[in-house]
Amino acid sequence: MAPTKDQILERLSAIAAPDGRKVTDSGAVSDIVVSDGKVFFSISVDAAAVKAWEPVRKQVEDAVKSLPGVT
Repeated sequence: MAPTKDQILERLSAIAAPDGRKVTDSGAVSDIVVSDGKVFFSISVDAAAVKAWEPVRKQVEDAVKSLPGVT
């Protein structure tokens, strides 16, 4: 069974944004959609912050992929 949007947000809340806030409180993650075991989301940041956010993007992807039901 695919995870819910709330389960995804709960998992992501354990990840810190570059400024130390929870990534879910940063305003950068949006458009979370779950469909047939696939999870889609957006991380939108200022172009000047992309390098700082790259490790966070990887952590977010890994966290979502590790959820049961995500294909």
